[in-house]
Amino acid sequence: MASGGARVGAGRPRKPLEEKIKDGDIEATGISAEANVLSVEVLEEDMPTVKEYMESQQKDGKPLGADEQLKDIFSWVARMGCKDHVPTMLLEQYAMNRARWIALQNAISEYGYINRKGSSGNVQVSPFVTALIAIEKQMNTTFFMINSIVKDNCAVGYQNYTPQDNMMEQLLKSRGD
Repeated sequence: MASGGARVGAGRPRKPLEEKIKDGDIEATGISAEANVLSVEVLEEDMPTVKEYMESQQKDGKPLGADEQLKDIFSWVARMGCKDHVPTMLLEQYAMNRARWIALQNAISEYGYINRKGSSGNVQVSPFVTALIAIEKQMNTTFFMINSIVKDNCAVGYQNYTPQDNMMEQLLKSRGD
């Protein structure tokens, strides 16, 4: 039974890239002195290819909207200077979860938070609420992974802005369709 060795997460925490740059430790960053100032312009060709399933029509005839969520999260990651550090698969997973979360919020608004159970007539929590909780857990987990990569690797000032800051605005926009 091997019980020795380094523990996961043990030791001094890594310095974020922004602190390394401020301290003048350019060699440790792997960034040349000329490339210290990053361009925050997100070019269309930099965007990851949107998969067909992210644009698919839902049963109610509305588009899922994961393609817009992908553009939103990718532009944030690119503005932070980390578009090459965050895997596209992780961004796609977050975008799908976020689009599903919005769709479930709309379903709860339309059908209600509680409903009556089939033959017995007992009151129960809507199945949309249960699905919403599961999707929200996945969405938060994937965003935490993306955020930790960005926090460790961003070369520009890291702000605690998250794409979730404008989630209510998107919910209200989607209800008007």
